[in-house]
Amino acid sequence: MVKLMLALIVGLYIPIIDTIDMVIRIAYRYKFARQDKKTAAEQMAVEATQKMIRPYKVLMSVHNLASHFDEFKNNLKPYGYENVLVIDDTSTDHTAKLLKQEGIPYISNQINWQKPASILRGLRTLPPEIKTVIVIDPDARLLNLNPKEYNKEISDFQEVLMDFQMSDYDACAVRVLAECRSTLEYLQNFEYKISMGLTKKSMGVNSIVSGAFAFFKKDYLEAILTRHSKSVYGEDYETTLRILSSGGRIHYDGRVTILTKQRATLFDLTRQRMGWDFSLLKINAHLPRQLMSLPKKFYTWYQYIFYNIFLSVVLHPIRVISITVLLACLANFFDNIARTHLIPDYAITNPGLFFLFYLFSLMVTYSLLFAVERRRRGRYAFILLLFPFYSLYMSLVPRTLGFLNYISIKTLGIKLVEDGYRYT
Repeated sequence: MVKLMLALIVGLYIPIIDTIDMVIRIAYRYKFARQDKKTAAEQMAVEATQKMIRPYKVLMSVHNLASHFDEFKNNLKPYGYENVLVIDDTSTDHTAKLLKQEGIPYISNQINWQKPASILRGLRTLPPEIKTVIVIDPDARLLNLNPKEYNKEISDFQEVLMDFQMSDYDACAVRVLAECRSTLEYLQNFEYKISMGLTKKSMGVNSIVSGAFAFFKKDYLEAILTRHSKSVYGEDYETTLRILSSGGRIHYDGRVTILTKQRATLFDLTRQRMGWDFSLLKINAHLPRQLMSLPKKFYTWYQYIFYNIFLSVVLHPIRVISITVLLACLANFFDNIARTHLIPDYAITNPGLFFLFYLFSLMVTYSLLFAVERRRRGRYAFILLLFPFYSLYMSLVPRTLGFLNYISIKTLGIKLVEDGYRYT
């Protein structure tokens, strides 16, 4: 009986944690949704004559855009080229020539500074009347641009921009989704839906900005990036921690939706997530003062301390053990079918344990679907059947390799596995 209970606890560790996490986030999302309705009502009371778009700039750091320049310039058109400043980060193709021909304002770096330092340089060139900036990635495509579809006079982007400029928020995160052309991209898109529709909506004014697209108060962002490490590893997460720990407020507004390109192959996705998980460990280890200076509120502590450090990093070995046990159970299932008897039959290798995990995970996943998607849920039916396997892989391979890379960098000065990011 003791062995059976231990097997159940180890095998079901992940869906149990995910269920508790989901309940906490749904409760806080409901709490902050009521506050957002009150804020929206107050904003609607503002005289229409007071609502106007003030000068702003869209900043982005680019490198070697020539091969997909047409797509890039189409992504910029909603803002108007006069509101854009591109920082060409030492492109080796003819990106600068194309920017000049198209009439897109730009400046060029003499050395490859990478995104954080490039954005800081761009901020320092802006005239004093610019108080609002939007930092985006080159592949970020702005949606919500047809106001007539929703019986509005202006687009959601313009509405959110004006609301942000009139608010006392220091930054504003928006809804980011992935383009969907393959099963792997649909899996990433559903993962993004959970992050946007549940995680960010439940964080109040302590949300996390995305590197793909975010609104900022210009002077505040300049001060933050001056103290920034300038590393591309988790640059958006570091920016978030520095804003919140200095008393800043980050709001999430899902009215603006950004579509980004995601990794089309499992190899590329694994490398990307290795970098993300490397960043999680690196930033948490390098910014203890900022973590301790975060707002003393339960949910802020839960997300940034308990979830991002304790559950994601400290308890990661338990997650690895749980996944290893589940894989052993699945392997034993096929071992029994083949009658090879290579895997001993113990409680901890019982095939039923894996199928119990899978059913439990499906229940959690479908609950998440109903929490974050109100329309067209049917298109995710097949994706949700695969999502437990996707989650296991993401938790085991990229995260473990990302953490090991950080440990090897700090001890040996090299990465065990290349992730495509430059360590600084």
